[in-house]
Amino acid sequence: MEGFSCAKTRLDAAMLEVLQADDPEEMPYWPLPDLRRTCASKLAELKVLRHVIEAVFNHASGATKGVATVYNRRRHDNEKRAAPEA
Repeated sequence: MEGFSCAKTRLDAAMLEVLQADDPEEMPYWPLPDLRRTCASKLAELKVLRHVIEAVFNHASGATKGVATVYNRRRHDNEKRAAPEA
């Protein structure tokens, strides 16, 4: 097992430990995208700009159009690093 499956298994084990549960059946099912959604929501609560949140997750909503999409190739590296630290 490697990659996301391995990470999910380790996260599940850590969550069971926090819940002080021995049986995986005691923990509700949750998919990995829940972490992305929660993180994006929390970043928005911290007033991180939407285009920076999208850059953190390597997504584009289509909210940026026209000249900004064609000519602005800035990657927002500093902002992407600062967002999780917020």
